[in-house]
Amino acid sequence: MGNNSSYENILKDATSDKEKSILFNFSKTYPAYIILIVTLGLSFYAQFFVEDVINSKYEVEFEKAIKSVETRIKSKFDTKYQILTSIDGIFKNSYVVRDVFELNSKTPISTYPSIRAIYKISQVNPDEFDEYYYDLRSQGYYDLNIHPKTEKEDYLISEYVVPFKLNKDRSGFDFNSDERILSSVNNALKSGKIEMTPVYKVRPDTLGFYILKTIYDLEVDDYGSLLVNDKTEEERINNYSGAVLLELDVDKFYTNAIGEGIATDSSIVFEIIDTDIQNKTAYQVFQSRNYHLIKDNYKAILDKTITYTEANHEYQIRFMTAPNFGSELDHYLPLLTLIGAILTSFILFAFIISVITSKTRAQNLADSMTRSQRRILDASQDMIAVLDFDGVWKSMNSASTQIFHISSDDIVGKRIDDLFVNPADTRHFYRLLETDEEDFTEIMDLYMVSEAGHEKWINWSFNVSKTDQLVYCIGRDVTSDKEAEEKQIIRNKQVKLAEQFAKEANESKAYFMTKLSHHLRNSLTGILGYLQLVDEKVYETEEEHDEFIKLAESSSEEIFTYVNDILDMSSDKESNVEVAINQVGMVMGPLKEKFKKGNRKGKSIVDFELLDESHDAKFVANRELIDETLVMIFNTLSVDLGVCNVQINAMENSYEKATEIQFLGSENPLLERMIPIYKEHKADIIDTLEKDFHDVLLHLAVIESNIRRLNGSFGVETFGGEDGNVFMITLPLSPNSN
Repeated sequence: MGNNSSYENILKDATSDKEKSILFNFSKTYPAYIILIVTLGLSFYAQFFVEDVINSKYEVEFEKAIKSVETRIKSKFDTKYQILTSIDGIFKNSYVVRDVFELNSKTPISTYPSIRAIYKISQVNPDEFDEYYYDLRSQGYYDLNIHPKTEKEDYLISEYVVPFKLNKDRSGFDFNSDERILSSVNNALKSGKIEMTPVYKVRPDTLGFYILKTIYDLEVDDYGSLLVNDKTEEERINNYSGAVLLELDVDKFYTNAIGEGIATDSSIVFEIIDTDIQNKTAYQVFQSRNYHLIKDNYKAILDKTITYTEANHEYQIRFMTAPNFGSELDHYLPLLTLIGAILTSFILFAFIISVITSKTRAQNLADSMTRSQRRILDASQDMIAVLDFDGVWKSMNSASTQIFHISSDDIVGKRIDDLFVNPADTRHFYRLLETDEEDFTEIMDLYMVSEAGHEKWINWSFNVSKTDQLVYCIGRDVTSDKEAEEKQIIRNKQVKLAEQFAKEANESKAYFMTKLSHHLRNSLTGILGYLQLVDEKVYETEEEHDEFIKLAESSSEEIFTYVNDILDMSSDKESNVEVAINQVGMVMGPLKEKFKKGNRKGKSIVDFELLDESHDAKFVANRELIDETLVMIFNTLSVDLGVCNVQINAMENSYEKATEIQFLGSENPLLERMIPIYKEHKADIIDTLEKDFHDVLLHLAVIESNIRRLNGSFGVETFGGEDGNVFMITLPLSPNSN
C-alpha cells in the first residue's frame, strides 16, 4: 500500500475542496467567456468577410465584362477614325477629283456594312455657283441639284458621295440645313479634331450618326510643296473648304462592334443610349442579345451606368448583371461560414474551460507546494530567482532585501539589466541566451547597483534552460572578496606599469649612451686626424710646439679608447630594440584577420580600413613591439563595445623625417570618460590606476611607453558622441631620423 501521509498526498487533500467550485467561479473562468464573446464576434466578421470576398469576385468579373464591351466598341470607333483620317490625308497631299475620292472610298464601303455613305462636302458661296457648277460638270456631274434650295450666305453641298447608286438623293444635299452637321463642323473648326454627331434620324427611315473631319484649301510654298494651314483656329476658319463625312447605321455599327459575343457577355446585360442634349432627344440605340431576360422589377446584383466620350460626343451604356450571374453556392456560403464559426466558438469555449479547470487544479497544488517551500527560500542568504529570456524577474526570494534593499515584490517584473552598471554586462548576458546549447550553466561576477544606489558585486550562477525558456539563478554577495581582489589587481597593474617605465628608462639610457658615443667618437676621430697631420709636418724651429702636439695626440688616443669602451657597454643587445623598415599595409594585414571575429566571452569585433594611400606608408620600428602595441590600441578602442569600426590614416612627412598614423574609432562612452582622466594624470598615472576601468588607463600608459621606446610620440583625443576617439602615433621614417 502507498504512503497516505506522504507530502504529495497531504497537498492533494488540501486542494481537493477547491477543485469542485472552479467551474462556477467566474473569477477563474472569465477568460473562456471573453474568448467566447470574441469568437462569436469574429464569426459574424467572418460572414461579412466572405460576403466581401464574393462581392469583390463579382465586381472583378463584372468590370472584366464591361471592359470587354468597351474595348470592342472603342476598336470599331478607332477603325472609323482611321478610315476618315486616311481619306482626309489625300486632301492634304493633292487636289482630289471624283475618281480619286471614289477609289479611296470603295474599300471601306465594301468592308464595313455599317457605313451607309462617305461624303465630301464643300462650302460654296452663292457668288461662286457658276464656277462651282463648271467644275462639277467637268468631273461628270451634269444633273447635280442643290437641295433643299434656300437663300443662304453659304452652302455645305454634298459634292462626292459613295456609293452613288444607293445615295443619289444625297448628291447635292445641302448639309448646312442640318443643324447637327453644322454644329459638328463648327466644333471641328474650333478643336481641329474629328467630331461626331449625336444619333438621330439622318434620313426619314434611318437612325444613324455622322463622323466628320474638316478639310482646308491647299496652298503651295516657295518650293512647290503643298501646305494645309490648319494649325490654329483662325487658320482653320480662314482656310476652311468643307469636310469628309462617314454616315453610319447605328444598329449595324454596334451589332458589328459587339459581334457574336464572348464568354463574359453571358454574365451581363446592357443597353446603349445616345442623347442629343441640344435637341432634347434620346435613343436606345442598342441592346445586348440577352436583354430580353430582364423582367419588370428585376434587381441586379451589380448595376453600373458609364458615360463614354467619342469624338467629343458623349453616350451612355447601362450595364447590369444577368439573372444567372454567380453560383448557387456563393449565395449560401456566408451563412454556412457563420454557422461553422459559431459551432467552432462553442467548441473552443468548452476546450478552454477544460484547460482552465485542469490548470487551476495544478496551480492550487503548486501554490500549496510553493507556500511550504517559501520558508526555505526566505531563510537563504543567497538570492534565488527565476528570469525569463527577456531578462525579466519572474520570482525572487527575500535575500534581495538584505543585499539590494529592494523587496522581492518590488523586483519582480523588472529587468535584470536595470541593475547592471556596465553596459557590456548587458550584451554579455543576452548573448549568453542566444547560444545553441540546450541546457547549460554559466557563472559570472557582475557589478550591480540598486535604485537606492547600493553597489554590490554579485557572483551569479545562471542555469539556462532552453526547454523551459527560463533562467534559474543563484546570486551570492561577494563584494568584500571582490574589493580585496580589485585592490590586488590594482597593485599588479601598478607593478606592471612600473616595470614598463623601468624598461623604457633603461632603453632610453642605452639609446642616449649609444647616440652620445657615436657623436664623441666621430669628433675625436677628426681631432686625431688633424693632430696626426700637424705631427707629420716638419717644424725645424718649433720643437716645443711639436712636443705639445704629441701630448694632445696622446690624450686624444686615451679619450678615444674610453669612448670605445662606453660604446661597447651601451651596445648590449639585451637592452636595445632591433628596428627595421616596415610598411603600414603589411603590418595591418595579419591584425585585420585577427580582429575579424568575436566570441561569447565578450571579445569585440574590430573592423578597420586603411584610407587613401596609407597602405604604402613606411616607418621604422621593432616588428614584435609594434605588433604588440597595435593589438593594445585596437583592444582599447573597442573596449566595452560589441563591434568597433576603426579608420586608419597614415602619411609620411619627409620634412620631419617621420610617419604619422591616426586611428579613428567608433563612439565609445567608456573611452570618452577615461581619456580626460589619463591626460590629466599622466604625471601620477601609477597612483591614478585606482580609477581605472577595464584596464583602459593601464593600456594607454603602456601604449605611450612602447611608442617612446620606438623613438616616437603618442597622443590621444576624444571628440565625444558619434565623432568617436582618435589615437595618434608618430614613428621615425628612417633608422637615423632621431
